[in-house]
Amino acid sequence: MLVHGSGPSDQDETFMSLKPFRDLASGLASQGIAVLRYNKRTYEHTAKISGESKISVDDETTDDAVLAVKAMAKQKGIDCGNIFILGHSQGGMMMPRILNQMPDKSVRGSVLLAAPSRTLPELMLEQFTYLVSLNQLPKEQLTFFQQQFAILQDPSFSPAQPPKGFLLGTPYFWYDLAHWHPAEVAKSQDTPLLFLQGARDYQVTTEDFEGWKQSLSQRSNTSFKLYPKLNHFFTEGTGEKSTPDEYAVSANIPSYIIDDIVKWVRETQK
Repeated sequence: MLVHGSGPSDQDETFMSLKPFRDLASGLASQGIAVLRYNKRTYEHTAKISGESKISVDDETTDDAVLAVKAMAKQKGIDCGNIFILGHSQGGMMMPRILNQMPDKSVRGSVLLAAPSRTLPELMLEQFTYLVSLNQLPKEQLTFFQQQFAILQDPSFSPAQPPKGFLLGTPYFWYDLAHWHPAEVAKSQDTPLLFLQGARDYQVTTEDFEGWKQSLSQRSNTSFKLYPKLNHFFTEGTGEKSTPDEYAVSANIPSYIIDDIVKWVRETQK
């Protein structure tokens, strides 16, 4: 079962010219692994969601992932003792919470692709600083988000009564992600985890990859693999760090990613 990254996404997780979830689903199915995909709630019901001021990250991501796993377990032909969840980007970041909300032992393992180990504001400011350096984002926009994230970190901030200076909207969503530390939560869990990371990813960097490694160093059932050519959507490119322009070029997730996931699933399943 596949859990999307941030923003409204269809079942292919379409972004510009890329369709990573289509690639993953096709590749895994070709090796005998059934895959459940779905349109994200913010994609399927955009107008309805946009009018809700109290939407949280659980409303946007966590709840549907939990429901999808429960629905998958009821499908004919599915081995309900060997269900795995794959989360990309924000989907990976929320994986510890998804696992906490699942019935005990209902998920055999989880695969996290380009998953942040830091809070979302930390990550976004790093992204925006890089985009400013490429002249692909106005410096004023970076300054705006720096100010907004500082408001979120104020101990007196209340999502129920945000200050007038808070302009991001959906305060419950932003407050949650500003205080969510996924790697810390994962320390006390025991579901096997596989972390895959593109070394050229500018959105979720190797700092996050190393953060997971450090936080989970006392756990014995975690695996980590870094790919030198891959960007945030796990397509290949050249240069030390990818740029947004790379996403406009049609590309597919390489077969070696599918093979590595399948190998780990086979080794981890009951």
